[in-house]
Amino acid sequence: MATYLLTVRETRRENGGVRLFPGIRVCGSPEQIKSMKQGARLDLRRVDGQVVQSQLASYGVRVERGPDGEVVYRGDPRDAEIILMLPAEIRDDDVSPGTEIWLR
Repeated sequence: MATYLLTVRETRRENGGVRLFPGIRVCGSPEQIKSMKQGARLDLRRVDGQVVQSQLASYGVRVERGPDGEVVYRGDPRDAEIILMLPAEIRDDDVSPGTEIWLR
């Protein structure tokens, strides 16, 4: 059974992949999301009804360097926003705004 993750509002091509925004929040997420890992199979349900299969290339949280050079996460670590990245081969129209991302 597939698990809904997010609806794409924005994408950015960077670091060899396509980052999806918004991210997903840890709190209140289905249990399946908490065990998600790189390589997980995903369905990209486009607004035109087509379903494109892909996989999770990577994921992470946004961090920045503090004045002392340390990596800092700005936010509540108990409810971090997890940003998903898809492989670079994904076409822009496969993840246009409104596309739903589902974990298979």
